[in-house]
Amino acid sequence: MNSLNVYNVALQSTYLGMPTYVGQSKVNTFNFISERTWKRVQGWNDRPMSRAGKEIMLKSVAQAIPTYVMSCFRLPDSICENLRATISNHWWGFEGGKKKMHWRSWDWLTTPKFLGGMGFRDMKLFNQAMLGRQCWRLLTSPDSLCARVLKGRYYPKCSFMDSGVTRSCSFTWRSLMFGKSLLERGIFWRVGDGKEIRIIKDRWVPGVPCHPIHPIVQMPDDLKVSSLIDESSKQWNVELIRICFNPADAEHILNIPLSHNRVSDFVSWPYTKTGAYTVKSAYIMVKCVAAYLKESVNGKGGSSNQAAIVGEWKRIWSINAPPKMKIVLWRFAHDCLPTGHQLRRRNISTCDLCCHCGRHETIEHTFISCQYVAEIWRELKKRSGFKSLVKYFGSPRDWVSQMLAGCTEMEATILVIAIWHIWESRNAVRNGKNEVHPHCIVEKILAYVDMVLLHMFKPVPSNRCDSPRRKKWDPPPEGWVMVNVDAAVFQRANRMGMGIVIRNHKSEFLAAYRQGLDRIIEPELAEAFAFRQAVTFALGLNYKRAIIASDCLSLVQKLHFKTLDRSNTGIIVEDIKKMACIPTVALSFVHISRCCNEVAHVLARSADQLVEKSWFHVPPEFLWYTLCKDL
Repeated sequence: MNSLNVYNVALQSTYLGMPTYVGQSKVNTFNFISERTWKRVQGWNDRPMSRAGKEIMLKSVAQAIPTYVMSCFRLPDSICENLRATISNHWWGFEGGKKKMHWRSWDWLTTPKFLGGMGFRDMKLFNQAMLGRQCWRLLTSPDSLCARVLKGRYYPKCSFMDSGVTRSCSFTWRSLMFGKSLLERGIFWRVGDGKEIRIIKDRWVPGVPCHPIHPIVQMPDDLKVSSLIDESSKQWNVELIRICFNPADAEHILNIPLSHNRVSDFVSWPYTKTGAYTVKSAYIMVKCVAAYLKESVNGKGGSSNQAAIVGEWKRIWSINAPPKMKIVLWRFAHDCLPTGHQLRRRNISTCDLCCHCGRHETIEHTFISCQYVAEIWRELKKRSGFKSLVKYFGSPRDWVSQMLAGCTEMEATILVIAIWHIWESRNAVRNGKNEVHPHCIVEKILAYVDMVLLHMFKPVPSNRCDSPRRKKWDPPPEGWVMVNVDAAVFQRANRMGMGIVIRNHKSEFLAAYRQGLDRIIEPELAEAFAFRQAVTFALGLNYKRAIIASDCLSLVQKLHFKTLDRSNTGIIVEDIKKMACIPTVALSFVHISRCCNEVAHVLARSADQLVEKSWFHVPPEFLWYTLCKDL
């Protein structure tokens, strides 16, 4: 060692912020995280910050401190609890060295904003989502050095998804298995050749509520999906599938697109558009499941119109107003503002009467029915044109939803600002200040609205298609052909239509093709099918140089990406990429606007009821007008 000038050094306790050794006491090993977070948050106590300011600081700074360590190790539950206490205590604040009342549970604070929470991180679930990303890398990059080392040590004779915890495994491997349990809940297989997917054990059929799928005949556990595919036609064996599965499951299977070029199966994460795992999507998935489960345990059950509830909360957070005011509206909707009624419910000995009129102070009285507040709303309606308030007050959340449902963007801004000023004036009187005349409150509201209009409202951008001069179709260079392709979806008929038109550099019509396909109603998937057929049609006519043009930007971008597309269109995209690799053919994939692709669109729309058909050199009569417009 001396001849090589290599010397032994003492083992450092940390390396790049990570502990180099994890002993029996995991709490002592990772206690530095909670201490560092506590010290950082304590330094903010002397700063006068609004609740919105606290939210930004806690989310961007305090919650980011343990992120690096959480990406490799599972933090003990006690450390996560210490982080929770530090963040929630600072959020609700201190007074006289004592914690203030926590008016909403931590479960609600960590619920995503579109479900009615504040969007803080549940550290344990976020830790699991971070570890799930490492598991995703081991699954999708099995040839990496890390994956090969771990495979040789922990799962030499099986796949990563079939591996588990052993008696002598390391703390790092146990942490990865914690992340794998989350990955197993969301991972999905996309069918290529079907040789890697097990029919019974794996999730591979979209739209089926129960996973794994249950056939109605006896099947071996390791039977592959490839046994359901006809090798000669590269299509599903319809008769066999209808025998082995119930009618509903059989329809779901037959709706799965198949590869024409023997693309291998691959795993996908269905909660993102690209099909790739992200920590954010995994955390939201598991947090939403926890929120729905909590409602069912409490006997409330899930809403029959969950999309409407999500829309209501998104409407609140999208209002053009300062965040501190939207937080007051959020607390109003949850009825967790310290009104007299709520203070008495919490057994807090203080006056529970309205500071303006002396009546019992509920959330409805504070913001609507109090005579002082009613005068504010009347004057505001007179001076700003603000509409009348909703009279029915079933619950604070219902009242807010009904108000915002009929509000314009401007009226929603006035509503939020008015509620905030009413609450501030109430607090000022309770804290010993003189009562301000309601008309003065209205003056403040209108002045604040003017400031918001000046600084927060953004001008509406002009539509890129609303150009005064219509774009025209551009012919390809000499020696090339332009293949315009488009798809149309017919929801009621549960089918799609595709239209393909080929022209040369002289704008001369060469060929066209129209076809309808059943069971395909997803727009991007329909565009992918049409694009694949356009490439097949052009190659079948022996064109050596072809420009394939589509108005679906997302599809064209996927075709240009070098990485594997794991979305529901990924199999078709990989098919197209393989077809474009023919050395004797030059294919170019471009995106064009809809107005430059009108001829393919008209042809695709005609495939609603008509049968498959091709035209050569002479176009159909219903395309003449559209073709002439492109000249």
